[in-house]
This record gives sequence, C-alpha cells and structure tokens, in this order.
Amino acid sequence: MLSAGCLATAADAAVREVREETGVETEFRSILAFRQHHHMPHTFGCSDLYFVCRLHPLTFDLKPCEKEVVRCAWMSVQELAASEESTVLTRRIARLLLDNRHDNFQRIDISMEEWPSLYKEHNYKLFLRTQH
Repeated sequence: MLSAGCLATAADAAVREVREETGVETEFRSILAFRQHHHMPHTFGCSDLYFVCRLHPLTFDLKPCEKEVVRCAWMSVQELAASEESTVLTRRIARLLLDNRHDNFQRIDISMEEWPSLYKEHNYKLFLRTQH
C-alpha cells in the first residue's frame, strides 16, 4: 500500500494513512525507502519527502475512503512489479521486496528504535539499518 500525507513520524503516518484511506489496520515494520523531490510545483520552495514503509496488516477488509481512493484492491507484490498501472517508483520497490523476501527483508529494512531524549520524560525515534 502506498499512501501519502502530512506526518508526525513516517511510521505513524503510514499506519494512519493506510487506515484512513483503506480501512485496514496495520502495524509498522520498517521504512524501505524514501524519495526527496526538490523544486516540485506547489510546494512553496520546500522539498517533498515521500516515505515507503513496510507494514503488516492486522485486518483485511477493505473500506476505501470515497473522497481519496478511486480503486482499492489487494495485489501481490509480483502483480505490482508487473503492472503497467504501477508507477516507476512502485515497480522499483516491488522488485526490491521480491529480491529480498528470502532473508525477511533484513538487508533493506530501516528499522525504528525508541530512545530517551535529552529532554526529561521524552523519547525520540531513531531510524537506521541494522544487521541481524
């Protein structure tokens, strides 16, 4: 599932956007990639950051948001990689997933760890690649 929106953290945003746009509850697993696009129209001179996250579905019934979603369906990663309707980015990520599924995505996952902040009673989220 590829969804976009304003975010608190990439992990929180991915879970929220998938729920809002499809009705599917998910659990964050990792960031797979992110795209940075400079000089995009209508961004007021700011860069556009687009995060691609790997989520695990907790529910499977699709309840698409009629205002934001034109078509909603479960597809295999193989179908996404082969579909002419998929964007170049979607096909690239699908191929990345297919190439790395044998080791449970360990070579490509950017995982999240929570650490105590310098500010009392606060934590921060650190995203990094770890070798298991």
